[in-house]
Amino acid sequence: MLTTAILFCGTLIFIFLIRSASPFGIELTGDKTNTIQTVKVKTANYQNGYTYNRNFLGLIEAKQNSVLGFEFGGRIINIGVNEGHIIKAGDVLAELDTARLNARVNEAKANLLKVKADEKLANSTYQRIHDARQKKSVSAQEKDEASEARDRTLAAVKVAEAQLESIIIDVDKSKLISPYNGTVIRRMVDEGTVVNAGQAVLEIQTNFEHDIRVGVSSEVAKNLAVSDQKKVKVNDLWYDATIKAILPTRSQTRTVDIILKLNKNDEILRSGDVARLPIDYKIPGRGFWVPITALKEGRRGLWSLYIIDKNQGQLKTERRTVQVHYTNSVQAFVSGAIKNGEIIITQGAAKLVPGQEVRLMESDNES
Repeated sequence: MLTTAILFCGTLIFIFLIRSASPFGIELTGDKTNTIQTVKVKTANYQNGYTYNRNFLGLIEAKQNSVLGFEFGGRIINIGVNEGHIIKAGDVLAELDTARLNARVNEAKANLLKVKADEKLANSTYQRIHDARQKKSVSAQEKDEASEARDRTLAAVKVAEAQLESIIIDVDKSKLISPYNGTVIRRMVDEGTVVNAGQAVLEIQTNFEHDIRVGVSSEVAKNLAVSDQKKVKVNDLWYDATIKAILPTRSQTRTVDIILKLNKNDEILRSGDVARLPIDYKIPGRGFWVPITALKEGRRGLWSLYIIDKNQGQLKTERRTVQVHYTNSVQAFVSGAIKNGEIIITQGAAKLVPGQEVRLMESDNES
């Protein structure tokens, strides 16, 4: 039984060996073309510059934002709004205690009555002396003195009227008035607080009217102008905007601030939202675009490309050094020792060596 099994196995091995192309069943000969790498290519097409795209970040700002306070100090007796309240232009937002001012108003009114009585008496006196002077009953000096007294009382009346008006204005200014329609953003103090002149009491801003402040580089600012139309992205939504100002000074970040006005207001926007402004501008310089996959990094930070060298009917690689001017996620703008119209290998540069024979991928030669 064992002998039969051995004979059967030997027969199978013999059949396998005689059908193989080598004594061990391994292909010994191969097609030489299998060692030639197939590559993708494109034609170098020189241009006189490239468009540089960059995103600049900015913030949504309310068109108007004000921190309100009283023009003079005093004790606050009423604040009629809280944070988040919608207000209208002319609304009374807060009031100071005006007891002392009211007393001054009464005093000024009384003083005005007094000087008006003096004025009336001075006018009557002047008229009598004037009539007497016509009859030569009084001297010219007496007439002049009566005229001067009348003028002094008239001036005193004007001073008293001005003083009364000033105090009344102070009474009016003891009320904090909303300068425009908007919303209360912050309330800094409460009733009973004694505030100084100019101390912050409330912060307000306009509703649904926004500008965008974006800081850009000096180079970008040179290529922008007031009234330029731009697209901005806020909260994954695109908005049309117009440049309304380019500030002449630099910000703390050493950038140039540009102010854009949204062409259409949107209630979902809030002050402090981040805006993204993409800007394209032309960079002059002769070069051409290549896929990033065509570049091979060399020594000392140099970059190179492989071109196709047609030598005696064979397609072989030739390495050329280039300078990279700009890259994005897909391609690079380069210049160097490559002539316009030469064939560039666009893929697999890292696996190639100079002088290597290659084969072009069919229907993949890009212009």
